[in-house]
Amino acid sequence: MSRDRRQWQNAELQGFRNLPGGKALVKFTGVDDRESAARLRGFYLAVPRDELPQTADDEFYWHDLVGMRALAQNGDPLGKVAGLIRTAAHDILRVADENNNEILIPFVAECAPEVDLKARVIRTAWERDWQ
Repeated sequence: MSRDRRQWQNAELQGFRNLPGGKALVKFTGVDDRESAARLRGFYLAVPRDELPQTADDEFYWHDLVGMRALAQNGDPLGKVAGLIRTAAHDILRVADENNNEILIPFVAECAPEVDLKARVIRTAWERDWQ
């Protein structure tokens, strides 16, 4: 865990519960009262990469997709993945071009049929002028 994402310290997770609004309630070993827990409010939590579960062939961790180049169906560059948006139906790629104009592409097989993690490229069935 870290307050500023530069200096990380290890903590043993004892319990975890999702809360509404993208928040979580966590219990760390050795943090046994409200005052100690309050001092940790606002900390960032991270898991070492080698402790994450292996993904299936059609599954990806968002942090692996950010920064990848997105190509249009004709091979032209669309930009780089700036982030993703979670919706009830499916995730959406936020692709930013060289001018920081954003293209939103549904992250489903029909719209992003190929994700090449090694080459850091997502080939899409999309065109630059589609909105």
